[in-house]
Amino acid sequence: MTAQFKLMPADPALVSSIQQELGLPHFAARTMVAHGVNSLEEARAFLAPDIERDWLNPYTIPQLGAAVDRLERAVRDDERIVVFGDFDLDGSRVAYNFSEPMPRPSFRSVLKKATA
Repeated sequence: MTAQFKLMPADPALVSSIQQELGLPHFAARTMVAHGVNSLEEARAFLAPDIERDWLNPYTIPQLGAAVDRLERAVRDDERIVVFGDFDLDGSRVAYNFSEPMPRPSFRSVLKKATA
């Protein structure tokens, strides 16, 4: 069985430029462009991440303060906390990383498979 992908539209000239200049497979260059890479410079930056340039300040996330306050209250009051992560690599990893260090000895981890 051959894998099939539905690709979003992408500027063919930019795809070709990124593919040739960076030596990427066509699929990789097209996927980058389809997902918002708009120039050769952006493609280079994407492929060479820099923590100083790319790390977003978490305090700029809307409502982060309210979420932290609520989580602190739940921990303080020994409330049940549900951690949800989808089943791709980053979703399951983040859910694990978040739930693993919970500070209460009474904290119990319950894993359930989400249904779509």
